[in-house]
Amino acid sequence: MVCSQEDSIIVDEEAEEGNTITALIKGLEEFKKGHYKSFKNADELAEYLRNL
Repeated sequence: MVCSQEDSIIVDEEAEEGNTITALIKGLEEFKKGHYKSFKNADELAEYLRNL
C-alpha cells in the first residue's frame, strides 16, 4: 500500500480533530460534575492562567 503526502495530512487532521472532540467532551463532563472555576474579572482570569 502506498500513501501519498496528501493522505498523511488528512490522517493528521482527523487525529487532531478527534483529540479536540475528546478534549471538549472531557471538559463538558467535568463541568457537569461541578468542576469549574468562576472568575470575577479578566485580571483574575489572567492571574490564574499565568500560574498554571
